[in-house]
Amino acid sequence: MLLSAGAAWAAEERDIQLENLAGQKINPYSPENATAIVFVFVSADCPACNAYAPELHRLKEEFETNGIPIRLVYPNPDETSKSIRQHAKDFGLDLEEFRDPTHALVKSAGARVTPEAAVYVPKRGFVYCGRIDNRFARLGVSRTEITEQDLREVLNDLLEGKPIKRKRARGVGCTIPDAR
Repeated sequence: MLLSAGAAWAAEERDIQLENLAGQKINPYSPENATAIVFVFVSADCPACNAYAPELHRLKEEFETNGIPIRLVYPNPDETSKSIRQHAKDFGLDLEEFRDPTHALVKSAGARVTPEAAVYVPKRGFVYCGRIDNRFARLGVSRTEITEQDLREVLNDLLEGKPIKRKRARGVGCTIPDAR
């Protein structure tokens, strides 16, 4: 469910809060001067998510210096702050982590599986939600060569002022329960 721009976004931005790992409620859409914010929905138990750890690090290095923070969002209510910290340590994920146990951001972005990325642009809303790339043909089956880098293409188009060609690309991974 990718929402359109306008007044609906103002309401969405006010209503949605995530939890940081200290248990505090925060506005996921800050800083407001960001070019875009990338939310990557992940789960510690999903092998597909864990396979993306090196790529997430590369995306951070490439795009955070251009005003595009990359954030991890854990939608599984059973994943605690402690287990999330351990997951990040185990896989070298040096990204900001948040919990979304009520699936407020999951629903707003339209995420269905982990890993899936959603790109939010201030004053425009979500412009993309879907796979990071075409690494997986289906769950448990990876391609020998990645030929489509969907997330990277969206971010490069944003930085170059080009229109976003693809708003959605079906992700392959572990289902987010109750994500509709």
